[in-house]
Amino acid sequence: MQIKQEALERKAKLDLSRLWWVGLLVIVSTVVVNFLIYNAVLVLFPTTRVELNPTIFYTGLGSLGAVLVFALVEWLAPHPINLYRMIAGGVLLLSFVPDIVLFTTGASVIMVGTYMLMHSATAVICVAGLTRFTQTRDAM
Repeated sequence: MQIKQEALERKAKLDLSRLWWVGLLVIVSTVVVNFLIYNAVLVLFPTTRVELNPTIFYTGLGSLGAVLVFALVEWLAPHPINLYRMIAGGVLLLSFVPDIVLFTTGASVIMVGTYMLMHSATAVICVAGLTRFTQTRDAM
């Protein structure tokens, strides 16, 4: 009983009033980082074909989805940060499936690697930003 009580007391205290500015910051950050990755790949590998317009749109859409899922998990789960990290890890693994399919259809390793790097960077920014910057001072 004592362990359960301590676990309940250790639950991270989140401030959802911060979610508005943190969510906007996460969305903008992921779009900017993916744009920088895109430009770095074009500079390093000028013959590689990487699409930018749908990538940036879907990055913003996916980041918005991450913010909404974080809000839902925080509202429903007793330990939202751990659950959100597990959900984000699963979604990251699922996001690699289209990249692998793209590779099997003849896309270059650089192109597929670029998309996987973009997915990973987006996941890191979303998880780190949402779980770190929405916690209250006494929970850190």
